[in-house]
Amino acid sequence: MRSLIVLGLVVFGIFIYLQQRDHGGSVELNAGDMIKHTDDLDVRFIQQETLVDSFMIFGGHVDRRLTNSFSDYSLGALEIGEAALIRQKYPDFHLCKSPGAKLAQQKIQNLALIMETPQVAEVVEDSIALHSERLQQGGERTCLELRGHALEPAGVILRESNEDISADILPKLRNMHYYLIDGAEIRDCLSLL
Repeated sequence: MRSLIVLGLVVFGIFIYLQQRDHGGSVELNAGDMIKHTDDLDVRFIQQETLVDSFMIFGGHVDRRLTNSFSDYSLGALEIGEAALIRQKYPDFHLCKSPGAKLAQQKIQNLALIMETPQVAEVVEDSIALHSERLQQGGERTCLELRGHALEPAGVILRESNEDISADILPKLRNMHYYLIDGAEIRDCLSLL
C-alpha cells in the first residue's frame, strides 16, 4: 500500500512538472512593459503599438515546449493586406508551383507570439494544427486574426546569477516580430482577401 502511495505521488509530481514545462513559463504585465519568465531567464519586453490584423499562415511551431523559449508560438505568416495585393496578379500564389509563391515568400514575417490566456493559446495552437492538416491534404490556407500589442525585446537576465546577457541575445532577435496576444480567431482566408 505504501509503495502505491509513493508511486502515485511520483506520477503526480511528474504530471505537474510536465504541465508547468508545457506552458512555457509565466508572463508578468506591468505598465508599458512585460516580463516573460522561462526556466532560466527573465526576458523584458516593451509594449509598442496595438495589433489588430489577420495573417495567412505558411508555417507554425509550438515554442512553449522548448526550454527558455521567449515565445509560446512562432508563425511564418503573410499579412492579409500583402496577400490581397499578391492575389490580384497571382490568384494561386499560395501554391508552391505558382509564380506568385516567390513573391509571397519574400513578404512572409516571422511572428513570435506570447499568449495572455490559455484560451487564446488554444486558438493559435488549433490554427497551426489546421494549417498542417490542410497542407497535407492540398487544401486551402489557414488565416488567423490576431489582437494584442507589438513587443520590443529590451533585456535578458540569467536568473541564477542575475547576469544581464542582453548584449549577447538581443542582436540575434532582429528578424522576429514579437507580439503579446490577447485575442485570436481562425478566419476564412477567402473572406479576407
